Amino acid sequence: MNKVVTIKEMIETIKEKMNWSEAILAIELGVDSQNLLAWKRGRTPRSKNYKRLKEIYESLSEDDKEDELSLKFKQTENNILEALSDVDNNLLELQKKLNEERWSVAFTEANIKAWENKKKHLENKLKEIRKEWGENNV
Repeated sequence: MNKVVTIKEMIETIKEKMNWSEAILAIELGVDSQNLLAWKRGRTPRSKNYKRLKEIYESLSEDDKEDELSLKFKQTENNILEALSDVDNNLLELQKKLNEERWSVAFTEANIKAWENKKKHLENKLKEIRKEWGENNV
């Protein structure tokens, strides 16, 4: 339900939000400053003046709603950007760790290959020595 707003509240709100003096508001409405003073004291403005005052006041409410939506959008956008930044940082960290692990695996595989070659060499040497021993002791 909409709040009932007095003419005085409309005038004060418009002046505050638009940063207008009473003189500027009077010019915008096409009246004298004295008219605004009378309206604030309770006199009823003419229909066309009231409609224009209300029109200006309601446009401020629409601007407030747009500002609120814009703020919510920017907050949501910032939250998503922060989350993306966190995701990027985590991905970089994991990629770095993966590269380190790949290097470690490659190094370990090279060591295994070297030890397998050494084993094969020693097994061949053992065969040769046994063969030589067998030929000499028969």
